[in-house]
Formats: sequence, C-alpha cells, structure tokens
Amino acid sequence: MRLWIEGSPYDPASFAELEMAAEKLDHLVPVLAFLRFWFSDQHEWTTYTSGSTSEPKPIRISRHQLECSARLHLNYFNPDPETVGLVLCISARHVGGFMILVRALMANLDVLILAPASNPIPAEGLPSFRKWFLSMVPMQFYRLLEFEHLPAITKNWAGILLGGAPVSEKFRKAISSLSCPVFHSYGMTETVSHIAVRQIHPSENQDFVDIGFDLLPGIKIQLNENSCLAISGSVTDNEWIQTNDEAVLLSPTRFLLLGRSDHVINSGGLKIHPDSVATLVSSLMPETHPEFDVLGLPDPVLGQRVVLVFYAEDSQQFQLFWEKADWKNKIIHVAESANRRILPKAVFTLPSRPVTASQKTDFPVIRAALAAASPFWEKPEKPGS
Repeated sequence: MRLWIEGSPYDPASFAELEMAAEKLDHLVPVLAFLRFWFSDQHEWTTYTSGSTSEPKPIRISRHQLECSARLHLNYFNPDPETVGLVLCISARHVGGFMILVRALMANLDVLILAPASNPIPAEGLPSFRKWFLSMVPMQFYRLLEFEHLPAITKNWAGILLGGAPVSEKFRKAISSLSCPVFHSYGMTETVSHIAVRQIHPSENQDFVDIGFDLLPGIKIQLNENSCLAISGSVTDNEWIQTNDEAVLLSPTRFLLLGRSDHVINSGGLKIHPDSVATLVSSLMPETHPEFDVLGLPDPVLGQRVVLVFYAEDSQQFQLFWEKADWKNKIIHVAESANRRILPKAVFTLPSRPVTASQKTDFPVIRAALAAASPFWEKPEKPGS
C-alpha cells in the first residue's frame, strides 16, 4: 500500500517524509494527523459534523467503529488491491476523507492524494497504473462533468462514489457519457460514513429520485412517527441514531429518501419538500441553467414562503438566461393544482453557493444573505390580498 503524492510513492507510516511534504501541501496536514492516530495505540478519533444545517459539533469515533465502517464498504465494493486504487480528493479532516484512508490501510490499497479543490482532477486525467475508485462531493462531480473527452478520461476508472448532498436531475444527460459506474451514498458523521448505496449510472431507471438506497449488510433502519430514519449497526455501536431524513421503506433493506424534515417548508399549512420544487423548477427551465437551491423564508401570512436562489456571478448573463427561461409565462400555464401550490413565490441571486468546510451547502449562511437581499423576481400579490 502506497500513498501517491504529486507522482511520488510514500509509505503511510513514514511520518518524517510525509511531514516534509505537508510543509508544502496544506491538504496533507489532516492526512498526516490521522495516520499518526492510526499507527498509535489510541482507541478514539475526534472529528466534527459537517455544519451544513447547524454549528459543527465534535464526535468521538472508536477504532472499532472505523474498522466496521471500512469492512462494510470493502465487502460491498470488493476492490482488488492488485488493480484498484482509491482517490482522496476531499479533505481528510472529515469522515468522508479519513475513511478512504482506513479502507486503504485495511485492504492494502494504493491511495492517490489530490488537493480537495472544486475541480481536483487534472485535465490529462489520472495515472494509468491503477483503476481508480473516486469519492467525491456533488460539487466536484459537476465540475468533472464539464470535462471534454469525458468517456476517454473515465474509461479506466473503477467507479465514482458520491456523498454529501442529493444529486441534481440537471446532470442526468452528462452522467450518461461517463465510462465508469456512479454510486450515490447515504450516511453521516454519526454513522461513520455511508451505510447505504444506490447505483445511478448505468441504470435502467432514468429518474434519480426514484432509485432506492440499498443498506449495507448488517445495518438496520426504522421510521419514527414523523417518517424519519433511525439507523443502527456495528458502526453506531448498535445504538439507534435518529436522523431528520424523511424516507419511505421499500423493504427491510431498501428505502427512498424524501429529504430532510428540517428543510421541509411549511407554507400556509402545506408541507413542501424542496426536492419536489427543484424537480418542478428544472422542468420549467431551459436545459442549461445556473445552479440553484430551494428553501423557505419567513412570511408574515404563510409562515414560510418558497423561494429560489440562483448562483450567478455575471448579472448580465443571468438576465439573458432569465429572459430565455420565460418564467412568468411558464408558471401561468402550470396545469396541476398540486404543482401550482408549490411554485416559488420569489427568486434571488447570489454570486456563488456558500459551502461548509466539508463542501456541503451552507444553508444558515444562505438564509442570512437572503435576509439582507432584495428578490430578483417576486410573485405579484393578487388584488385585495
């Protein structure tokens, strides 16, 4: 097992050499910190939650939990150490990153370490001496899809594992050009990385929202009174972890994810899932459109109102897109009453999507920015309302 850093191989226990490399490459600092822990006699590792919906909080994970999580992944994907290597292009400060190191250490897999940028893959692709299995967050994945010659670049890849956020329907066509399989994972820091996986490419089902997640062996789930998942297994020390993720159970080992209950928008007594709004909005927009999010903002009458926030650096380009979108006319002709009720009441723009240190959308920062902003478009009030 070797760590590949800027073309050179390193022994994961060669701390002196890694320390010299980390003096020039900041992204190696958390890698080195975790490796020092792994080769020590310490039994617990402290990390932090993602901070996408609230302040990050510290979590202590036992060595036993780390090993159990790695075994779940390795038993599911069964990588051959003679031909397959792992790519670490997300920060090793967070569970998605340092678990790549644990899997590699336990299965004797090479690891190619890249700086965790929004676009970490070199234009020339990855070295050819391994079939690489990459773990990425959706933002990195979407930048990858912008590459030319994508089928050739990904031809020798073992696969891509996505985590951290839902996968946008917008990229369905681009994903179809990839030469390697794409998996979407479900998990969190409290479950020590993913506990369920679904394959979104290649897939006979073209609608991502309809593809269920399959539990990794040994994981148990149940729903509480609010239809939110609770999870138990060796990775949680067999304790039940209650989530805010609403789901539908398709079988004892398969579920559909609906979205976070704390993201549900209560507008005039109607509970609206942002993902449902996003799907509707995408169907009314041109095929090529800026990234956007759906969220609820306080409203004196409705309690919350549904709003869109597009991320566009160039205001003139966004204006051209908006004119092409012909939003005002399209929403008038929305036929189904259920869809009319969830249409956004306002549209905002921000230069870019704020993200946390683990590259998840930072909703508290977005809400704070929108509270001080004026809408780009707002639904006119009906006369007398």
